[in-house]
Amino acid sequence: MKKLLSMALTLALALVCLTGLTPALADKANDTLVLIPYAINQGFDPNNSNASCDKITSHALFAFLWDYDENGNAAPSLVDSWTESEDGTYLMCTLRDDVVFTDGTPFNADVVIACYESALASEYMGYTTKSVVDKIEKVDDYNINMYKGASYSSIPVYCCEYMPMFSPEAYEAEDHFAKTVVSAGPYVLDRFDEVTNYVYMKANPDYFRGEPAIKNVEVRVPLDSAVALVSLETGESQISCITLSNADIQIAADEGFPVYTGSGWSTKTLLLWGEPFLNDDNLRLAINYGVNRVNAAIYNGQENTEPCGDYYAEKLMGSFAGKTEMIGYDPEKAAEYLANSNYDGSTLEINLTSDQEPVAVSIQADLMALGINTQINTMDENTWWGKIENASCQMAILDFGVAYSAPEEMLSYFTTDGYYGALGLCKSNAEYDENLAKAAQAWNADEREPYTLAAIKASMELSYYIPLFDCGFSIVASPDVVGVEDVWAATYNYHLWKLSWAK
Repeated sequence: MKKLLSMALTLALALVCLTGLTPALADKANDTLVLIPYAINQGFDPNNSNASCDKITSHALFAFLWDYDENGNAAPSLVDSWTESEDGTYLMCTLRDDVVFTDGTPFNADVVIACYESALASEYMGYTTKSVVDKIEKVDDYNINMYKGASYSSIPVYCCEYMPMFSPEAYEAEDHFAKTVVSAGPYVLDRFDEVTNYVYMKANPDYFRGEPAIKNVEVRVPLDSAVALVSLETGESQISCITLSNADIQIAADEGFPVYTGSGWSTKTLLLWGEPFLNDDNLRLAINYGVNRVNAAIYNGQENTEPCGDYYAEKLMGSFAGKTEMIGYDPEKAAEYLANSNYDGSTLEINLTSDQEPVAVSIQADLMALGINTQINTMDENTWWGKIENASCQMAILDFGVAYSAPEEMLSYFTTDGYYGALGLCKSNAEYDENLAKAAQAWNADEREPYTLAAIKASMELSYYIPLFDCGFSIVASPDVVGVEDVWAATYNYHLWKLSWAK
């Protein structure tokens, strides 16, 4: 049925004819790659959430200190080489000395420190940056020491994602990149359409890795899954990111589109935010025991997926994998906790982006059987994140977990002074906070482990974070495009400079 709908939409919307199950070919004469992103581009300031820049765009315009390799490990970029100090507290980094920003400013240690200080001063990025990178010390123009924020901090992998490098003078002079971007990435900004939110970029001829093979890139706006599929089928776009549904991904694969899938760092997760959960431990536990993880996976099109066996995904858990006993589906326990809760029968909101709706429908049915009324609200990613920031989200479903993090860092966001705690989304307790504080100062991994495991146990009992099942992500691309890597889907870091047209 979904495939018929896709074809009907194609006939209605396309200006070209489909050729059965053969993907439409890109117009290589224009040498333009069109991508459908996860989030709307509203600006290019990497330190301002109100001028959000989708990661496809930011990793095209900006150069980062490290980049992910094809396995999701940190590889040299603007940092040419690095070693760890004997005590493990900082990294000694040598920078490239052949990089110049588009305004002629040379990249060096002073630039790194200026970009770091800019991130620290940001309300949006300050907490995360400081938690991973405690300080940066200049040794000389092309050597720096980067100090860890905690024993478990992974600075290289974090800097694959965040703290992009830009010309400090241009950043201050150009109204925080509202109109232009002065960076050293593989692409330069051609123009930004503030009406459509489309971003147009051109290959940077002075990119330090060499000018990209594809000369023009156009990043559009997120689309509903079926419409995004139509866009691929007609050749209007060549890459659609992780928001395609599993059903539409299968249709695309059947039609001959290459599908690139990455997994390992994320779990499908239910989060309980703000009121009425802040002061009702029993309600949170009732929901935790009341959600059928197997059914949630089936609704999501993952029939053979097992419920989470670890608190976070296996790759993120690292040496802690297999060492935690998870809370599971138990309707009788759920009913007991609900009976002791303050729940008054009111309707609770489940707020999410449209790609998470199948899981929400499953959870809604589970909670209805338990006696908890819910309403599902779908919205774009920017609106959804706004509800997170103002603590009005109540329940949220998302893919939780990132390649750069450690279990302790993920847990730290839920402490009293952590990012989510400071936003008023959750409440911690002394046991949880103390164990994570001790883990942060335990530089020996064996000494750190019992503190981390105790914090995981305490977090499960708090039940703000409810892992459901491991999830993967997929990119669907035109067969005309070569160079896409599976890890891009898992990390949502696209290295467009690696792409070229098929011959």
